[in-house]
Amino acid sequence: MHKVRNASILIAITLIAVLIFVSFISGVEKTARISTKSSGAQVTDNASADASITYRGDYVAFESLSETLVTDTNNAMDIFKKDVKKGTMTRVSTNTAGTQVNGASMNPAISGSSGRFVAFQSDATNLISVDANSKTDIFRKDTSSAGTTILISANTTGVSANGNSANPSITGGGSITAYESDATDLIAAGTDTNNKTDIFVRGTSTSRISTGSSGTESNNDSNNPSIAAINGRYVAFESTATNLITPPGTATKDIYRKDTSSAGTTILISADTAGGAADGASSKASISGEGRYVAFQSDATDLITSGTDTNNKTDIFVKDTVSNTTTRVSLSSSGAQATGASTNPSISTDGRHVAFESAATDLVTGDANGAVSDIFIKDTVSGTITRLSTNTSEVQSNAAANNASTSRYGQYVAYDSTATNLVSGDTNALQDVFLATVDVKKPSAPKVTSKTHK
Repeated sequence: MHKVRNASILIAITLIAVLIFVSFISGVEKTARISTKSSGAQVTDNASADASITYRGDYVAFESLSETLVTDTNNAMDIFKKDVKKGTMTRVSTNTAGTQVNGASMNPAISGSSGRFVAFQSDATNLISVDANSKTDIFRKDTSSAGTTILISANTTGVSANGNSANPSITGGGSITAYESDATDLIAAGTDTNNKTDIFVRGTSTSRISTGSSGTESNNDSNNPSIAAINGRYVAFESTATNLITPPGTATKDIYRKDTSSAGTTILISADTAGGAADGASSKASISGEGRYVAFQSDATDLITSGTDTNNKTDIFVKDTVSNTTTRVSLSSSGAQATGASTNPSISTDGRHVAFESAATDLVTGDANGAVSDIFIKDTVSGTITRLSTNTSEVQSNAAANNASTSRYGQYVAYDSTATNLVSGDTNALQDVFLATVDVKKPSAPKVTSKTHK
């Protein structure tokens, strides 16, 4: 009796989950413009770009120079947040009192779970009460009614650091932020002595994570962190340091993953088939929600089986850190190599789908817009690839599309483009932010878990 009852409950839960998922997708156009006013009207004064999307695609943060998305008179790049369902637009780069800022704000990273928190970098000096370092800093805005703006890149005394900080990456719950900085006072005095750009993680305290497994300081710069959104435990980043692993790496830029738990292990992600440093530069890491998968771009030819990477183009790869395998994903559904460079990957939180931009013309049939960057999404399980930078009728874009940001299961992808034919009524001749709805295969069954998003 109990078994039958439990089975019925499980089936009901599964059906509800599926129905919610399906209804959510069916209510959104395949391609929609995000960088519009709350009224839905387009802006005509300045460009918008660099989107960051939540797990469910219900909120999108982006940067814009437009002064007409909201009442805006600061003549500076600002961060905005769009409520996709309601259509409302909010400016994020304000201080706790709601005052607009006096400097440029860029590179937003939205917390995937609820979209409540947005991290970003800014040159402004009035986001907090005292900001006297004249440097680019990292801030985090609470977009709830609290409206609190806090300094993330604070030094050990809680004030602005002595160097520039950039490129934030935030966990799903918004409690942990990774970023890069050349400041030397973010951690205990006398411990940051390498005079290099390092990767730091701020949770309840700040720690430097661009170090070797034994804690050795890196001997060169590290940049562009990507933090595991679900647990915040792992951070992927790029570095030209040669002393992060044993045996030593090369001065060519590589991708590493740091375990920020007590283990502290640093591993080489962009390794060749023998486990050593690859023969080309790798960059732009994007890590899955639990840190198992890392997507990245690379010029290397020896990341996969010898003789199979012969296109002499930048490609997109995914490293599975559990099976220790690397797979090239910038291929057509039939496995054909790309004829153009593929860059800027964004991996879905579950690690199955990878969105990226590519100038290749052979990844899908009917790609006739020339060497114009398009947005694609690859299903790493089925091997199928789909072009996303089309309008709802699947007419290809008439201009480049860039900077993809992927939702939890890859069902929504935000990107920016100067194309004028992705939606009707696009007459502003500006770079806009768009949202594509994707027909993806969700995991076969919902998995009950007690994990929280940090």
